[in-house]
Amino acid sequence: MAFDQCPPGGAPETVLKEAVQRTTAWLRRCQRYLREHPPVYEWDQVLFPIVQGGTSFELRRRSLEESLPYASCGIAIGGLAVGEPKEAMLNLLDQLPGWLPVDQPRYLMGVGTPADLVECVSRGIDLFDCVMPTRNARNGQVFTSQGKLNLFNARYRFDLQPPDPACTCPTCRQFSRSYLRHLLKVNEILGLRLLTIHNVSFYLRLMETMRDEIQAGHFAAWARSWLNRWKDFNQTKQEEESYVT
Repeated sequence: MAFDQCPPGGAPETVLKEAVQRTTAWLRRCQRYLREHPPVYEWDQVLFPIVQGGTSFELRRRSLEESLPYASCGIAIGGLAVGEPKEAMLNLLDQLPGWLPVDQPRYLMGVGTPADLVECVSRGIDLFDCVMPTRNARNGQVFTSQGKLNLFNARYRFDLQPPDPACTCPTCRQFSRSYLRHLLKVNEILGLRLLTIHNVSFYLRLMETMRDEIQAGHFAAWARSWLNRWKDFNQTKQEEESYVT
């Protein structure tokens, strides 16, 4: 990945312009370094540019145009999911993929929730990275086929179901919500590991499902249905889990 400057959400235009300028300058320095130095461990290195510009269409277009000459294996979209409204991110992504190369993967950095992944794949994004599956696991939250669960909640104290009855990951095959909650409550590191295994498995399975739906030609209808169910599940869970003990 090239070096880049990632401004916070809501940054003034002067900061966004500076970030674009510095990101382009660093990209050129990265390219020059790779050109002038021998490959590491005898493997040729490729450079992955990062597009900045906040939610400004003009600055994003400028950053993209300056990055494209250096893109050979893919291009990254940085500086989103950093505090701007979700709708602003999605509005930008409605436009941005039309400017990106069609023969290279598009990588959206730092995103996101399961719903974010479905929304962004719908807008032409291929790759993601995010701390959410692991960070939320460390705080007792699991993502399931029926929405999010907070296993610190008292309602799971005697719940012998697996975290997600529809999941076949090692955690769901062997451990109950009750036992996992116990591990969390006594600060046993095994609990964090087991929830992390499940959350990462959930994310991988979601991406595999989207790939299958795209290949089958059913993705648009599937995405609408999935997003509606996910919204309903989590609204219900939020009402049910209004207390934690």
